[in-house]
Amino acid sequence: MAADEVGVHTACTTLRHRALPSLVIAVALLPGIARGETPCQPDIDKFCAKVPIGSGRIQACLKEHEKELSPDCASRYETLTKDAGNLVATCRYDIRRFCWDVSPGGGRIGRCLERHRSDLSPTCADQLRKARERVAK
Repeated sequence: MAADEVGVHTACTTLRHRALPSLVIAVALLPGIARGETPCQPDIDKFCAKVPIGSGRIQACLKEHEKELSPDCASRYETLTKDAGNLVATCRYDIRRFCWDVSPGGGRIGRCLERHRSDLSPTCADQLRKARERVAK
């Protein structure tokens, strides 16, 4: 690989690793938001009512108002952040294997993992299942 290609590859890999926790949180929050079942719905209504859904904008809005969130939403947000970190650490190999060409943003990497669920390593598949179960609670 040429030096320029290495630099671009490294920059993309770094961006993907930094962006993935936010993407996982966004993917985890959006189904609940759509159903109005998330403990963050009152905070979303209060702080993010005019923010369009998609591309992680609601999650970014909640992050901007992190210190103002209700205790229930703050707890949920903290749990999702921890789960996202665990998922990234556990699924790093599978992300590189199946989602290397997926641009971070809008939950695309999370959806990529879901599409490849049956092909994931056992530890990643288990972590993804656990994350889905915790989000569903």
